[in-house]
Amino acid sequence: MVGRAVGQIFKAQQFNEKPEKVTLSGQVDGKDRVYLTYARQADGSVAVDGVVAGLEVHEKIAPVAGDTSGGSFFGVGGNVTQERGAVVTGTIGGVKEEIHLAVNRDTTTVPLTRELQDSADSGFKWGMKVGMTPAFGGESFTPNMQPGEYPQTTAPLQFQDTYFVQGKVGDVDVSRYVRWNTTSWTVVSNSREGWGWSEFFQVSSGQAGQSIANKSEGLSARATPFSVEKNLVTASGFLELSKENGAREQIAFSSRYEQIPQKMALKVDETIGEHTLSFSVFPETALQAQAPAITVAVPEGAEVRQARR
Repeated sequence: MVGRAVGQIFKAQQFNEKPEKVTLSGQVDGKDRVYLTYARQADGSVAVDGVVAGLEVHEKIAPVAGDTSGGSFFGVGGNVTQERGAVVTGTIGGVKEEIHLAVNRDTTTVPLTRELQDSADSGFKWGMKVGMTPAFGGESFTPNMQPGEYPQTTAPLQFQDTYFVQGKVGDVDVSRYVRWNTTSWTVVSNSREGWGWSEFFQVSSGQAGQSIANKSEGLSARATPFSVEKNLVTASGFLELSKENGAREQIAFSSRYEQIPQKMALKVDETIGEHTLSFSVFPETALQAQAPAITVAVPEGAEVRQARR
């Protein structure tokens, strides 16, 4: 989730023609500082520097051969239209790390069920009206913009993004995956006054799993579903601690991710057993969120009026 947030802020900074730099700041157990900066470099990679609970962090996140910067995952994952990747190299507390990141998107058409309709968020409404002048003059007229006078619904598309993280930090093997689904559709309508309206809807869901292990013990969590509300994602479950002697122990965990759209920021609170981690991810300067891109083809000489709400 942090990688997606950093990538989103980078895109907004590009849109605002600002330097691509993001800060992560917080605490472990309410006392040990966590402070990282993510900064775009001239070669397209992202430098990560800071400290986590007294351990210095120096990393480089670079796209794999053939990819370019500007993707959705830490800003280096490439456009998420096929499998893409990046690699993290550097040190944490002087210990070398090498972690590989991979992103894959699958797109499918799904039926519009009552469950989808009931859980959907309306993104925004956009309308357009065209005034045209008759041949040889006269009063202008406004043609109907959509077929039919009553609302019609497009077939929903489901975009499934899967993020894989796998590698080593010293002698510790780490792996994690996040699967994030976004289902979107549009309701189009028409009026006798010549207005054509489109209203856009989306529903999000997801799950995550992870594993951390060395030669003597391992910590893992099976696929845990996210609970997704507007600007809020939560998850809870159990991590299984397995030891070399075969002993196993379950440790409760919970995660809470809150988007703050007006600040282009993300606030995270996590609990693992008796330990807590809280931090925020935010840009260094105020940003204007990037508006959805809409392209309209209009006959030559026509007058266009638009409305968004």
